[in-house]
Amino acid sequence: MTGRPADIARRPRRSRTRRHTRVIAVSGFSTASDRARSRTAGFDAHLPEPLDLTDLDHLLAIWTHDWTRPLHPEVL
Repeated sequence: MTGRPADIARRPRRSRTRRHTRVIAVSGFSTASDRARSRTAGFDAHLPEPLDLTDLDHLLAIWTHDWTRPLHPEVL
């Protein structure tokens, strides 16, 4: 895909199965306002760099409804 990440996040994200394609912003900036800008730009979540795989795992647990994993609301 070409284009700025925010432009990509705004594009319609439907697959052939008509399911929503999730987009995660990964950024070195992680203040509350940075996370809000990611949401406004169309991202489904915002994770700070360096990427913590535990945070990614928690986010995927939310999206896949695997409630056996502990959840961290800060990644949303």
